[in-house]
Amino acid sequence: MMEFTACKSFILPSVSSFGCCSGARLGSFESRVYGAGPILSYTLGDPRNPLTFIAKYYEEFDAKNTFEGHTFDIAFTAKF
Repeated sequence: MMEFTACKSFILPSVSSFGCCSGARLGSFESRVYGAGPILSYTLGDPRNPLTFIAKYYEEFDAKNTFEGHTFDIAFTAKF
């Protein structure tokens, strides 16, 4: 079985909060950033034990109290 997904798009919201505990003298620090981009995946092998390769790229935007950037991820999964 071979499967190739040409492109999928996604949006990745990320919200984090630091300093929520009693030791935070300046209050809590909250940040937020969104990311969007394509995903490429390729699956091969036996359908019961597939091997999948995944490549993701996303650009972060609309950041509040954090940095924006570009991220490229490569991963593979195997079931055994």
